[in-house]
Amino acid sequence: MNREALAWAAGFYDGEGSTYLQMRAKENGKLPRPVMSIIHNTKEQLDRFVNAVGDGKVYGPYKRKGKNHSPYHQLLICGRNRVAVVLERLWPYLCSHKRDQADLVFTRLELIRRERDLNEDLIFGHRDGTE
Repeated sequence: MNREALAWAAGFYDGEGSTYLQMRAKENGKLPRPVMSIIHNTKEQLDRFVNAVGDGKVYGPYKRKGKNHSPYHQLLICGRNRVAVVLERLWPYLCSHKRDQADLVFTRLELIRRERDLNEDLIFGHRDGTE
């Protein structure tokens, strides 16, 4: 990967992006997934980000409320593995705030998963079949 392109992408993400947990419904309840998102008026900048980091999908254009607002596009990278790979590529160039945001997302994800596993163990017994 091109270090210069990754440094640009990290700077763009520092200013315009966000990392968060999105709850999604599954058969066994709601499970969180990490998401990286950038909302921007210019699709070309989002395409440039995708090319720099090697992942992501750009959606839109979407209309904003109000007649004086220009349409926007949204870039999404979803899922623990995909988000982790992209963050790893950007990590050396990200500001401390975005690093902290990413750390918080993955820490919270792990806590939610552990809590879910603990609840399943309490309800269904041990995973090895013993009770």
